[in-house]
Amino acid sequence: MLKDCLEIFEKEYRDIGNSLITDNYVLSEGSYVLVKDFSIIEKLEVSKGNRDNTEELYSKFSKLDYLSKLVDMNKPIDDKKIIHSNNYLSFFIKKENLRPDKNNSIKLTEDIINNYYDVLLNPGLKYDKKKKEIFDSMEKKYGRTDENNLNKVKVWIKNNIFTLVEDVKKDKNYLKIFFDEEIDIYNIESQKYVIPNIYNKNDFNVTIDGKTYGLPNNNMQLNAKKPFLELKTRKKNSTPYLIDEDEVLLQKAFFDYLMNKASSGEELVYISSEKGIHRKADIPNEFSGYILRIKKGKELEIHDFDTVVNLNTKIKKINVKFVIPIEYDKYGLNPSLEVGYINNLKKLEKTIDTIYFNTFMCNSYFREVKEINLNDLILRDILVRNRDGLYTWFYKGRDNIVRQTFSNYSMEIIKNSIKNNNYVKAKEQYNLRIAIINYFYGGYKMADKIKYISESLFEKINSKQTQCIQSDEEYYFAIGQLASYLISKNKSSKNKNHSLINPILNARNKEKLMLEIRKLFKKYNYAIDYGSKRFDNLYAMIVGYEVEDKKINGDLLIGGYLYSNLIYTKREEKEDE
Repeated sequence: MLKDCLEIFEKEYRDIGNSLITDNYVLSEGSYVLVKDFSIIEKLEVSKGNRDNTEELYSKFSKLDYLSKLVDMNKPIDDKKIIHSNNYLSFFIKKENLRPDKNNSIKLTEDIINNYYDVLLNPGLKYDKKKKEIFDSMEKKYGRTDENNLNKVKVWIKNNIFTLVEDVKKDKNYLKIFFDEEIDIYNIESQKYVIPNIYNKNDFNVTIDGKTYGLPNNNMQLNAKKPFLELKTRKKNSTPYLIDEDEVLLQKAFFDYLMNKASSGEELVYISSEKGIHRKADIPNEFSGYILRIKKGKELEIHDFDTVVNLNTKIKKINVKFVIPIEYDKYGLNPSLEVGYINNLKKLEKTIDTIYFNTFMCNSYFREVKEINLNDLILRDILVRNRDGLYTWFYKGRDNIVRQTFSNYSMEIIKNSIKNNNYVKAKEQYNLRIAIINYFYGGYKMADKIKYISESLFEKINSKQTQCIQSDEEYYFAIGQLASYLISKNKSSKNKNHSLINPILNARNKEKLMLEIRKLFKKYNYAIDYGSKRFDNLYAMIVGYEVEDKKINGDLLIGGYLYSNLIYTKREEKEDE
């Protein structure tokens, strides 16, 4: 798959070059200085709040910074790892290494500066035989580094570096100095460093027909600590795979491109031979290709690499209705759930995030559990257990996991909302749940079922003579209604505590259910008017019904509990509804 992605990336990279990377380049925090004719002409302080890549100076520093950075912190020019740049036209150093420490010593010394420039002029001082051969071929191709200019730069750095650090922002970030030179010169000096260091280890390199092949450094590590990656059956060369210089440079550019996206906070990249490269915010309506989940670490980390087939952000309409009526005015709240059609994955994701997960879902797909600052630990647990399935649906277009699990965990969330007295939230969650389940299973018409049951039950509780419950579904809806009514009689506090329904929600069979209903009745019967026809009819019908299916229908029980209580509902209101 990586090779396919490289081929797609190559099409754009060959046309645009490094601009594909540097146009949206993210500079690390620190102080940037541009020197021309050995005088400082520009300074730029880069922080999290100051990263305007449309600014001309920012753009210039981006191009120079990209060509001056190390391939790997383990492959520095400076053996002491104090100086972090790769050519004589740039000088990268942490500011703390320019200031006295608690022992009044400074890490950057004149010897380190001299050694840095000596190695750049004569890499034979540092490189082994194979690396030196590669460098010599680069020098033969591009010419020898301008020794006179290099020495002038070295003298300027020695004379100015320690005073310059006092003139920039006082922090522990980088001080990066660039000497104003043509970008082609920067590119040449960068190549002289990059090519000898781009392979994982030059000991693995082989030459075939005058071409060098080696193990890439970006997505493969092979050393004495990781011998299990070797192909022991290959006698002459046990490295897993080898690529030539052109491909390794392309692969480096690709990983630099991805690293830049990760530095920008992007986590997902879509790559397609037909559609090109997209971020998650602008994927086309119909997409087939690859998805990469990336993260910035010490190097680029690819946490997921998968094939996407026929991802369509447009979906069959999900019809959201207020099956359970919600009196927002009564509670002084504004609706969070929008009634109507949802016809694309992005809107559905946002709706599920808002209604079920208090807007924590979208930002928590890939976070460590301890980093999810969701105070409701039950809700956080449900999110962590089910986020992979939701991510797979919204970003890979595969809903098979959610299709199997949504019914259970959405009901868990609704129960949790009721227990936490989030009564309106629970109603919104229930209404959205019905819409999504109907989307998945088609003929599952809970909305019609609740409408029919509520109307039938309303007529029965208003009857002069006690009627009979006709089905298990009507029975469990009636149980929810009765529980709602009894809890409403709680006079112990201004706000009704919906956690009183917990024992009923936790009941595993009809016997336990009726035991909890009787407890509620004994607790609050003092507040029920003697001869209350509606209550008497409802309670009598429930007591007199024998369920056929021993499994409790939690859907309709909670539906009955959340539905407007029919005992309190006037006939005119029911007709209006």
